[in-house]
Amino acid sequence: MKNNTFAKILKANRHAAGYNQAEVAEKLLISRSAYMHYENGDRIPNAETLIRIAALYNVHPNDLLGTLIPSELKNENPVFTNMLYCGKYAFSSEYLKLTTYYNALPDNEKEMVINLMKTLGSKSDRIRQTHLY
Repeated sequence: MKNNTFAKILKANRHAAGYNQAEVAEKLLISRSAYMHYENGDRIPNAETLIRIAALYNVHPNDLLGTLIPSELKNENPVFTNMLYCGKYAFSSEYLKLTTYYNALPDNEKEMVINLMKTLGSKSDRIRQTHLY
């Protein structure tokens, strides 16, 4: 299934920046073929690559996806401006940063992070339990 909206927006941003596909692929540390598939609408990049593309073009990832949030919603709740919408899912920018950092860790450090989170989670549970009574 082709994603023509994303492909058109991606291509327009590349042209506006004055890059060719090979230059963009090199800057994103991906193959030219992978980038070409994005511009042809054959594939959508993963969240980490999408964030790198957005950073390269100095735009919000939602702008690349063509996800528009009505301005009245942005004005009522500024959290909408910090969300990335992918289909029916929404991700906060903090979640995406943490995911990117976590994915870059070696496996042994990922295990350390998981253990730390479990420890912190159990402490939070104990605190909640003491305040319930």
